[in-house]
Amino acid sequence: MNWHGQYTCLPKSTRTHKEVSSKFTLRSATSSQALVLLLSNFPSQRRQVAKRAFILFVDMDGFGVSPPCRSSICEKYDVFLSFRGEDTRDNFTSHLYAALKRKQIKTYIDEEILQKGDDINLALPEAIQKSNIAIIIFSEDYASSTWPDTKLIEEVVEDVLKKLQSTVLSSADALKGMIGMEERCEQLESLLSIGSANTRIISLFGMGGIGKTTLANAVYGRIFSHFESCCFLKNVREESERVYDGLEELRKKLFAKLLGEKTVDLETPSSLEIIKMRLRKIRVLIVLDDVSKSKQLEHLVGDGDCFASGSRILLTTREQKVLRTIRRNNGVETHEDEVKQLSDSEALDLFNFTAFDERKPPSEYVELSKEAVRYAGCIPLAIKVVGSELRSLREPNEKKWEKALKIFKMSPPTDISEG
Repeated sequence: MNWHGQYTCLPKSTRTHKEVSSKFTLRSATSSQALVLLLSNFPSQRRQVAKRAFILFVDMDGFGVSPPCRSSICEKYDVFLSFRGEDTRDNFTSHLYAALKRKQIKTYIDEEILQKGDDINLALPEAIQKSNIAIIIFSEDYASSTWPDTKLIEEVVEDVLKKLQSTVLSSADALKGMIGMEERCEQLESLLSIGSANTRIISLFGMGGIGKTTLANAVYGRIFSHFESCCFLKNVREESERVYDGLEELRKKLFAKLLGEKTVDLETPSSLEIIKMRLRKIRVLIVLDDVSKSKQLEHLVGDGDCFASGSRILLTTREQKVLRTIRRNNGVETHEDEVKQLSDSEALDLFNFTAFDERKPPSEYVELSKEAVRYAGCIPLAIKVVGSELRSLREPNEKKWEKALKIFKMSPPTDISEG
């Protein structure tokens, strides 16, 4: 079996050692061999960090189908927790395990999960394959350390949550029912060009209800784990107008989220400059949803140069011109991407999925489905509203559908007229 994944090293002391991440491929290896090969090939200078422990994350991604159960381990785990050295069992490892459990992260640890009669040579490989993430803890002279290091444990747990969320949001199930979305996500990801050095600002523009927010949300879920900090700021237009100085409140919310703080002080020019100085060191992913005016973009992110190189800013808007006030500079690229209507076949598929939970309707509803799509056009929001309304009819039949469609033509559902 070929194994593909990514490891991340999080050292004990982040002052002297940076987090290291790299992809790996292990060919023709069993699950247990894969970990042994990975560990033996991991850079030796990273195995011992100032005689303290460090944590190695392995994203168990693309490892193939789990083998049939040959032990008591038959369920999927979020995390496989492996530790080297008895000196960590009763301090760091136990505290980390407890913290993961408090966050409802299903974690495999040998002494709690292995049952009497299990063959460890069978059980451990199965546990590895049935986990989304492996956390491997190395240590040397660990008993002399002052533990528990609460801050490090919190960082590890948060990183696990982030990786698990990325796994869930990037899975095929996350796009279930989003007809035509996979191709659009791939196109947008290509435009975002994750990993390139320059900061990029991408404007997703298009008419209301076309699917801009849905697309931005789907891509956000697929890529956010590549950044040091991220924020999805919803309903910028509405929130900025809801209260006096709403735009400034949004900026405080954005900066606090990116810095991992409850609140930030932006009351004086000096405090604002300190905040910006901190943000320039962070590679961020920001989504600004429903931007309606250039001043909103300018107030929240400026020209995009107040974040670390490699940052990505994605905005959704009905106004194509919003992005054009951004000043061009060497470190920031801007791109516009129009979100277009669904094709006729995609629109019909989406309607049928909404109204019937499948892409092919019952034979007696084929023509009525086409009529409903002609009424709604190829706008995802309108299609979903009409499909849901027709589906909700008590004891639906063809005549009730025909009557409802006539009513829609005279008086569109509220969700459509406000979209």
